[in-house]
Amino acid sequence: MEQAGAKGASTTRTGKQRSWPRPCPSLSPRANDTNTTCLPVTCFMPDGSPVPELLLESEAIVFLRLDTDGPADPARTLKYYRDKGLLHGTRIGKKVRYAKQELLRFIDDMTERPRK
Repeated sequence: MEQAGAKGASTTRTGKQRSWPRPCPSLSPRANDTNTTCLPVTCFMPDGSPVPELLLESEAIVFLRLDTDGPADPARTLKYYRDKGLLHGTRIGKKVRYAKQELLRFIDDMTERPRK
């Protein structure tokens, strides 16, 4: 990647400029606020171990608690969420992995908000 003129800025392969670290829209008070950066979020699995940054499908199922109080087939439910565009996975090799931030965004999006 080529460095742009400003410190901390870089360009993508398509020539679009981006700043680093990237803003985290779900944590930002305003969606277009580019001064907000993602802070590390400490999360723990149900067994008390820290959540890795990239989770396997089985770990994502446990993280979302689909295995304990969810549907009869949690893997199928996860695929349904991907197919509907509600959850985005990353294929690495033959397996789909889920970024911790993506799972946290999914939970935030699925959380019911009170009507005003």
